[in-house]
Order: sequence, then structure tokens, then C-alpha cells
Amino acid sequence: MVKPQKDVFWKALVYTIIVFVLGVFAGYLLEESRVNKINDNFQQLLIEWDDAEAQLNYYQLLDEDFCDLAIQQNLKFGDEIYQRGLKLEEYESANRFLDELDLEKKKYNLLKTKFFISSKTIKEKCDADYEFVFYFYLDTPEFETKEKQRVVSRVLMDLKYELGDEIILMPLAADMDIGVINILVEKYNVQEYPTVIIKENIKITGVHSVDELMEFF
Repeated sequence: MVKPQKDVFWKALVYTIIVFVLGVFAGYLLEESRVNKINDNFQQLLIEWDDAEAQLNYYQLLDEDFCDLAIQQNLKFGDEIYQRGLKLEEYESANRFLDELDLEKKKYNLLKTKFFISSKTIKEKCDADYEFVFYFYLDTPEFETKEKQRVVSRVLMDLKYELGDEIILMPLAADMDIGVINILVEKYNVQEYPTVIIKENIKITGVHSVDELMEFF
């Protein structure tokens, strides 16, 4: 009677292992599909950036009559970057196996700095009335910092909702070893996270309400 019981046990164990391995493999394929989709979306975003950068270079050759169009197109591109960022966060929350998302996040942060440079150029040339709000955070924070960042991110989203095109919100990960972001961190003397820089000269650390931030506008 013992042998049949052992056979049942081993068959159950083998079946469990097979199901587990198939589940892991299916999860890997699903994650790889997500990353491929991110790559496709990001490549499309790069094409849109090249188009926007070409437009910016062209606008610099024109007189101020074209400033309204330049500002409008730049803000539209900023909204598209933001939406891609939300999608990237959605994929990241489901990531379990692959490291490719880290590379995509670095590309995304670099793209945001390019957007800042174009926005600043247009602001100075066309006297645009939007203000910059930098949000420096850590991509891999400790628990306490992570909780603060979660609250600050939500507050800044509410601030963006309240002010709309009056501000350009620039969330930047400071721990990804990206040269241009390191320069900005040094320029604004960012020493703790999260840190918010408003209008390029007002530094705010810690957690604050939307009403408190609105006082600076």
C-alpha cells in the first residue's frame, strides 16, 4: 500500500513543478511583451521629439509672430511626455523579472531634460508666462523617503491640475547617474529628497500641501 502512495506523491510533486515553471515562463513572456511595448512607445516619442526639436530650431530663425505656435506645440509635447511617463510607471509596477525598464527610465529622464532645455529657450525667446517646477526624487529610495515621495508626487499632480499650462512640471530621478541631472542637482544644491524647486529659485523640502505651494504663484 505504501508504493502507490509514494507514486501519487511524486506525480503530484512533478505536476506542481511543471505548473510552477510554466507559470514563471508565462510571466517572463508577459513581462517581455510589456517591455517591447515600452520600447515601441518610446521610439515613437523620440520621433515626436525630433520633430519638436526641428520645429524649435526653425522657430529660432523666425520672428516673434510664430511664438504662440511654438509655445503651443511645446506644451503639447510636454503633455505627451507626461502621459508616456504614467504608462512607464504602470509597466514598472508589474515588473518582476527584467532589468530593461531601468534603461527605459534613464532614457525617459534624459528626454525630460531635453524638454526642459527647449522649454527654457522658448520661454526666454518668446517671453512665455509658464514657470518651471522641478521635482527631484530617488528612483530607489528607502521606505521613509519613498512614502514622502508618494505624497509629494500626489500633491504636485494636484498642483499641475490647478495651474495647468501655467507651470511645466519636471520630475527628475537624481540617482540614475545622468550627467545633466547631476548638474541640475548641483546647481540647485539638492541635498535631500524629495526636493521641489519652484521658479528655478525657490527650494522646498519635505511634504507640503497644495495650498502651501500655491502661495508661490
